[in-house]
Amino acid sequence: MNNQELSIEEQVLIANYRQLCDEKLQLQIELNKVAQERDHYKSELEKVLEKPAE
Repeated sequence: MNNQELSIEEQVLIANYRQLCDEKLQLQIELNKVAQERDHYKSELEKVLEKPAE
């Protein structure tokens, strides 16, 4: 089925769906970056907490 067989409304819905999928992917990428950063800082904090007080 090509775009000429779809109504304008259907084409708009498909375009909106594709945009939402792209946005979801970008959010997942950003979430992964934040999670990696969180894990890094958590690891750093654990290292600091393990050191004996001087």
